[in-house]
Amino acid sequence: KRASWGRARSIAERGSISQDSFAPVPARWQLAPPGPAHNRAWTRSRNIIPRGIQRLPPELLCAIFMMCGEPNDTFDYPRDDFMQSRDNFRNCRTPLYSRMTVLLGHVCSHWFAVTRGCPLLWTLVDVPLPQLCDVVNLKLALKFSSGLPLRLRLDDNHYTPPLNISIILKYEPGNVADIVEPLCVLSRITFTCLKRATIHLETDDKHASVTSRLWQLFYSSPALRTVQVFDVGIHAPLSTLRQLTHIGVTAIRPDKIMALLQACPQLEVLQAVVQPAPGIFPGKNDGYLISSVTVPIILPHLRMMMLRGMSDWTNFFNGLVVPRLARIDLSVARVQACAIQHMLQRSHARLCMLALRWLRPGNGDELKALLRCEEMQHLRILRYDPYNGPTQPLLKCPRTNDEEGQIERLPLQGIRDL
Repeated sequence: KRASWGRARSIAERGSISQDSFAPVPARWQLAPPGPAHNRAWTRSRNIIPRGIQRLPPELLCAIFMMCGEPNDTFDYPRDDFMQSRDNFRNCRTPLYSRMTVLLGHVCSHWFAVTRGCPLLWTLVDVPLPQLCDVVNLKLALKFSSGLPLRLRLDDNHYTPPLNISIILKYEPGNVADIVEPLCVLSRITFTCLKRATIHLETDDKHASVTSRLWQLFYSSPALRTVQVFDVGIHAPLSTLRQLTHIGVTAIRPDKIMALLQACPQLEVLQAVVQPAPGIFPGKNDGYLISSVTVPIILPHLRMMMLRGMSDWTNFFNGLVVPRLARIDLSVARVQACAIQHMLQRSHARLCMLALRWLRPGNGDELKALLRCEEMQHLRILRYDPYNGPTQPLLKCPRTNDEEGQIERLPLQGIRDL
């Protein structure tokens, strides 16, 4: 079900298929009746392909083709990598979407003509550790996409373990700066159509020099709306921040997060991992690290927030007015029932989904108070994933109470989906 939903969302992001989406099919790709010399091969191909599917219109065939292949959920957004690590999503047995598109085109001459005549099929390009077939797939996408915007996803960890990432670099340590240098020297006008960008260079230096250089290029795009930033802060111009609608950041300081929200009035989705400055170990009473604001920040479009890295988010919730907020995700934190309740009350928001993952011990009373408050009457989905002890080593504190049992005993009439 998860994979089907990911494919459906990917199709929706790329647009709908109609007769107008198809380019004219060249005559040499048209299905021709087999000659006597090919009668045996033609009979074999007809036996392989069910006759019913051959009667489907091309636009319906392409919609089916878009659901084939591994979607590579590493690039799903928003997604908390802490709760959904890339190792759990790597599927080396199923070809990636780009490879599957080419394979489908070689099933028969009819499918070959259909795939080459639908530009939308070629707008998603997956490039793992490059092999010759991936280079060919990229060239085919550039040729048959008919100038439509492309989604290029480079993931060199998909098929190859990180320790064996490249045969070329087998006898020499990898230098990410040399690999990415051809991209860094491009002119800023190269990226004027860029709408979404994600950079995660695991082998960058401790200052993330290459990552920072790439982001400065990408920030120059006037069309940029979605950014996923790993290992560095967001140092974008104010004009860029004002147009961003989706932000994912994994290394933001607690004293910077409120200023970031204030600079992004169009923000719809926030995924933030807050990290205190080096040498600061506040423990569970870390709420003071988030700057408090005298006047709440109004974010009229924010509908989803996924938060991790702090134990106390009181100042964060107290500083926001979010009338369209529909979903809150909290990971490895404590629950501040009053702060969340007052934020929803102040915003007149109707929260539909609440996800609580790996909460710190001692939250039973806060959980009951939050789930029983009047502002939760529109809650339809509750996801509670408790910490289960040493099998989940990233949270180094034991469970001390039966919080899971307390949630099960709560009268949550409004919840439709668990």
